[in-house]
Amino acid sequence: MDKFNKNCLLSLIVVIGVLNVNQVFALDGYQAPLETIKNIEQPDPLIALNASFRSAYADLRSQLQATQTPVIIQVGDKIILFNKGMRTESMAISPRYTELKTIAHLPLALYVMLSNETNKVMTDVQLDKLRDYRTLIGSVSNALATLNFSSEQLDRQGRLIKRSLSLIDTVLSHKIISKDALHQFTLSQRDDCLANMSDAAEEQINTLDHQFKSWVKDMTPEERQHIRVVVGASHMPRIGNLAMQYFSAALAENFEGRYVEEGSSKDNSFRLIYGENVFDEEKALRLLGTHLIDADIGTNFFNDAQRMHRDLLSDAAEKIIGKKIKSKEIVPLQ
Repeated sequence: MDKFNKNCLLSLIVVIGVLNVNQVFALDGYQAPLETIKNIEQPDPLIALNASFRSAYADLRSQLQATQTPVIIQVGDKIILFNKGMRTESMAISPRYTELKTIAHLPLALYVMLSNETNKVMTDVQLDKLRDYRTLIGSVSNALATLNFSSEQLDRQGRLIKRSLSLIDTVLSHKIISKDALHQFTLSQRDDCLANMSDAAEEQINTLDHQFKSWVKDMTPEERQHIRVVVGASHMPRIGNLAMQYFSAALAENFEGRYVEEGSSKDNSFRLIYGENVFDEEKALRLLGTHLIDADIGTNFFNDAQRMHRDLLSDAAEKIIGKKIKSKEIVPLQ
């Protein structure tokens, strides 16, 4: 594929800083009340006590992070191994995965562009966006033959593109689309989208499996036994996350396919951890340290490694709220 067409395909892929007290007081020559300054200079002993706990917790977490190897982190399109003081990085997805998923996103992109514009005449700005998107789709369509799809896959991409272009042309011609027509379009694309997702899933599983096996073959039996994996991703794909499913099988954890809640047993070793909204390796390592500390606290205080992985107030809250509902202190909205 030439550079232009590659760029067209890629085009389809879809701090908060907190001012410290001194900064706040310095703004616009603000003069803090004397009592406020005294409170800052002489902090509440409970606040100081809590700060000491947090500092000790952070120190222990750092110590645990430094001693945990091997650790595998999968975030975004990368998979990273930390072992014996070395960091090794590889790709977690293949080019074919990206191609399949990107083209499957065509109907989704059109739905997002049109779903809030149904049953009304579209503006010139909205129509221009559709024209620009049509140009991108057309460029990808011209490049399909260079992507080395199987014949079945090539036909499928052609159908996804053809239906998408047809919808755009209809909207551009009439400057309006009904909600029913948009729904019929999404239904017409569903099976081909799911087929692309199935092929993409197999591509990613094969990529993860190849890389995992290449790392594991050089490990000692003891290292294999102590591998820990952190998968970082967003909130929405947590349930049934592909990488979580793969590593649960590869690590000989309990595997039941899609599941609502991972790792619910009291003796969980936390070899496999999902990091919600964790997108970089530093945060993933910190999350691993947090899990290990909280599992140790839960075991030693409550004989339950999972206890600190839910709100410590949850049991009491359940009882108190139940009583208040029964006594009608809390009345559910009607």
